[in-house]
Amino acid sequence: MPLYLKATQSLSSSEISGSETETFTGTVTAGDAGVQRDNEVYVAEGATYVDVEVPVDAATLKLDATLRWEYADVAGVGIPDLDFQLPDPNGNEIDSSGNSSGPEHISADTTIPGTYTYRVYGWANGPTDFTVESTKLKGGAAPVVRPFASDFTLGAERFDFDGNVSLAWAPQGSVEAYEIEASTDGVNYSVYGTGGGDSSGVDIAGLADGTHSFRVRAITAGLVGKYVTDPSNAEAVTVARRVETDASGSISPVNKTIVFGAGVTDLTTALKNESATVFYPTTRLEIVSVESKNNSVRVANADNGGDGVTRVAAYDYSQLVGADFQPNEETATRGLRFNNPNTVLFTFTARVIANVPVAGGGGATSATSADQDRLRLAAPLGAEGN
Repeated sequence: MPLYLKATQSLSSSEISGSETETFTGTVTAGDAGVQRDNEVYVAEGATYVDVEVPVDAATLKLDATLRWEYADVAGVGIPDLDFQLPDPNGNEIDSSGNSSGPEHISADTTIPGTYTYRVYGWANGPTDFTVESTKLKGGAAPVVRPFASDFTLGAERFDFDGNVSLAWAPQGSVEAYEIEASTDGVNYSVYGTGGGDSSGVDIAGLADGTHSFRVRAITAGLVGKYVTDPSNAEAVTVARRVETDASGSISPVNKTIVFGAGVTDLTTALKNESATVFYPTTRLEIVSVESKNNSVRVANADNGGDGVTRVAAYDYSQLVGADFQPNEETATRGLRFNNPNTVLFTFTARVIANVPVAGGGGATSATSADQDRLRLAAPLGAEGN
């Protein structure tokens, strides 16, 4: 016997797992004492009533909303009175509120997905501004995907240098399994893998260079069988395989100013790429040693807390380099401070560590004395030896 099956979308179970709140505003310019409502003929939208459309997905189990307005005679026609109605996607009214004063409140189950309508109806009023606070109570809800931990972040873009990342999410309600989707253009997604219902993340290895976006769907109990949620928010990471290299022979520190203050010496220092090589973040200046009488001079403000005597002092220039560090390009300056209590002559030795693409360089190397920049700072006239 021939059979015909018309499948309908699965519906979530009745368990509430989350909520989504929105606020809508508008103005009802006049009232008609219920004429349109009583005759079920609505023809004055934008005048005696305002419709606010609310898209509802299959995961939304209930709409709960409150209508508020100013309960004072601001138009000279008496205290305004607004009513509140909720038609479903088929135009059938599923709840209403018509008190003699506000606020008005409605709450109803949303048994079918589609566009619902909050109808703000003028009963007795002049121009009246209103606010609707609407909450969608969700059944099966998608998890919230967390931003990727990155090797480098520039603005909103996150970079990974080896193609191995961790995708993490926060569950929303009871979940039986997760479905992970991936995209290389941020638009077209396909299933990448699955995770157990008790998981909150997966490790992803071997991604190719380029930008990769991921999102997650939760698989929960449905009214019948399983329910697959809408996709979560998407998070992206750009894979750019890089390796650290000692670039001291190519990138030089450039001191713009030197100021000897009370017990301190301050430098403003840029980096300049004096080679034909393009370098990439991360990029940092490292002071590997400071030489002074009695070791009295030490770095005071390194990012890693190093003093240049007992520990290398590092300054991160990555954000000043930007996406890349082109030949002949010079960064903006950073302040380098040295504690110099006796205002003595001192020298320091620095190196620059930068990144190159994997195909263009090897692993990080130790700088030789020829590669490092050795800077001799003269003390003010007559101050040396104090």
